Amino acid sequence: MTARRRIPRIIGGLVGLLGLAFVVRLVWRFREDLVDTLSRAQPAWLLVALVVGVCGMSVIGLAWRTLVQRMGGDIGRASALRAYFVGQLGKYVPGGVWAVVGRGEWARREGVPGTVAYASTMLSMITAYVAGSLVAGLALLADGGALDGANPWLVAGVVSLGPLGLLGLHPRLLGWGADLARRMSKRELQLEVLPWPQALGVVGRQLLAWVGIGGATWLVTIGLGADLSLVRVLLATCVSWVAGFLFLPVPGGIGIREAAFVGVLGQDPVVATVALAARLLFIIVDVTGAGSATLAASRTRTLP
Repeated sequence: MTARRRIPRIIGGLVGLLGLAFVVRLVWRFREDLVDTLSRAQPAWLLVALVVGVCGMSVIGLAWRTLVQRMGGDIGRASALRAYFVGQLGKYVPGGVWAVVGRGEWARREGVPGTVAYASTMLSMITAYVAGSLVAGLALLADGGALDGANPWLVAGVVSLGPLGLLGLHPRLLGWGADLARRMSKRELQLEVLPWPQALGVVGRQLLAWVGIGGATWLVTIGLGADLSLVRVLLATCVSWVAGFLFLPVPGGIGIREAAFVGVLGQDPVVATVALAARLLFIIVDVTGAGSATLAASRTRTLP
């Protein structure tokens, strides 16, 4: 293996290991609260929530694979999920860029050109959170009462990002972004700008991901014996995740996501407990997804 091929492997592996280390540190930091929360939970519901959460997050990983392919790269399904979930661990590393670096370097490790790896990763994050904002809007339309007790400015701000994000995916704006990247890098970057229908299609596919993420969070509420409606939990989940994403310097949106979740569902001790338990669940989702996808990708490589 040449030195050029080793670099993506080393960087991607380091980001994954650092992310795992920060995950362990985070769990240790909140160990007393987590033990107290889990002592009141019904494990069967949490196990179902874990499965639903992994499935929901996998939809985002597979949608990213579609972006890689449509932008001129190629990566297998198992390899894409491994790169995605290992990259997810990078979001727990302080700095705000390691989720992009982790996924981008793992994609390069699989032979995806660097420009495609990084451009598709950033576009994947944008389309995913645009989809999250749209699902928040749909939840609000489905039940206007979901806004009762919520911070209206927080909800309105996130919901408005949905249609604005769809406009931002227009080829003219994406082309402007690609031209800006070329000027800043002073290189002739080979970047494919997706036609608008294809970009919108990628967003549409990820609506299902947010139903899974919100559904997993709702299953956590059932496991904890909380009486919260699915629509309200779906709204709070989408709003809180988008808010956490916007605060990039905060590792994994820690604190921001939980505060936004409470801001939507109201200042109730059980809501704070659900927010903390949901955080733990999705930490386990990221670790489980990374481990499972790595095992699947390794097995794929060993097949004749």
